[in-house]
Amino acid sequence: MLVVAIIIVVLIGFGIYRNFIKNEEETHDVITAEEVLSDVKDSNMKTDSIKTKDLVIQTLRELGCESEENEDERIQFTYQGISFYIDAVDDCLFINLIWPWCYSFSKFDVGEFARVRKVVNELNMRGTISVFYSFSDCDEVAVHLKKNLVFIQEIPELKGYISAMLDNFFATARALNLEIEKLRITEEDH
Repeated sequence: MLVVAIIIVVLIGFGIYRNFIKNEEETHDVITAEEVLSDVKDSNMKTDSIKTKDLVIQTLRELGCESEENEDERIQFTYQGISFYIDAVDDCLFINLIWPWCYSFSKFDVGEFARVRKVVNELNMRGTISVFYSFSDCDEVAVHLKKNLVFIQEIPELKGYISAMLDNFFATARALNLEIEKLRITEEDH
């Protein structure tokens, strides 16, 4: 009789627990990325939305940068004496900010290539900016920086936002040069 009473208490407790969990699951709706994107698009339709390329050009102008669209449909501009590119498509909420040729070296310099490869891998593991290299038609290997970022007019202070991203590019370029030089000095000491 005692065993039957324990089983009944356990079953009642289990039933209450299941009912509690089921109610909790019903109260927490999952919001999908498509719903968020749809909400953003709907809010853009309701307000005077500006196309992504126009928003980039307007923001660069507020930052004091003159920009132009090149033959590849990239927006080219100069910031603190450095040429940058932005890939922007009007029906996309993201842009690609690119600093091409932030560092280069001869493709025949095997030691430098080993140093650059090591530093690029380390920077990519710990940073938010993608660092990569490419081989050019001439005898140089070029190192580039790239960042994919959301760029919509709902972001407060877009001028400060893009300026902070560009400052992060300069910090990454300084780290690239510093780490390559450290490796070079370490190799010379041995």
